[in-house]
Amino acid sequence: MEPTTRSTGPVPVVLPAHDVVVSLGAQEHGFDRLVEWVEAWLVRRPEVSCLLQHGFSRPSPLARSVRRVPRPQLLEQYRQASAVVVQGGPSSIADARGLGIRPLAVPRRPALGEHRDDHQAAVTDLMAQAGEVVRPDSAEELAVLLDLALARPALFRDGPVPHHAVPERPGRPRIAV
Repeated sequence: MEPTTRSTGPVPVVLPAHDVVVSLGAQEHGFDRLVEWVEAWLVRRPEVSCLLQHGFSRPSPLARSVRRVPRPQLLEQYRQASAVVVQGGPSSIADARGLGIRPLAVPRRPALGEHRDDHQAAVTDLMAQAGEVVRPDSAEELAVLLDLALARPALFRDGPVPHHAVPERPGRPRIAV
C-alpha cells in the first residue's frame, strides 16, 4: 500500500527523493506546531517536494506524510534532501549529524504539551552553540533557513562552510552556518 496523508499503510520499500525531509520522531506527544511551520512555508513553495515523517503528530496534505519511516530509508532520505528538519531529540540530531548533515532542529516544548520535560531545548541549544545544528525559533526563521538550504544545500553539510549569519536572537549566541 502507498502512504497516504492519513498514513494508513506501510511505507513502500523505495521512496522517491524529496527536497525537504521533516522527521518528528516517534515521541508519543504530538508536535503539530512544527507541522504548521512547515505547512506555512510549503504553501508559498508548492514546487517543493517534502517528506513528513509525522509519528504521533498530524499528517499534512501538503507533504508526503508517513507516520513511520524505517530508519535505513529515513537516513537515505536525509542523504538525498537539500534540507533536513528534525525535532530536537538527541537521536534525531545524531542521525543527521552522522551523515554530515547540519539539520534544522526544533525542540519540543513541554509547556505546549509536546514533551514531558525540557531536555530537547537544552540539547538543541548546546548543539547549536557548537555549530552542529541550526535552531529556528519561529515559522519565519524556519522559512528563511529552508529557502537558504534549497538555494545552497552545501551550507548545511560538513566540510568547508562559508559563514552566513543566521538572524541574531536576543539573549542567544549567533549561529553561523
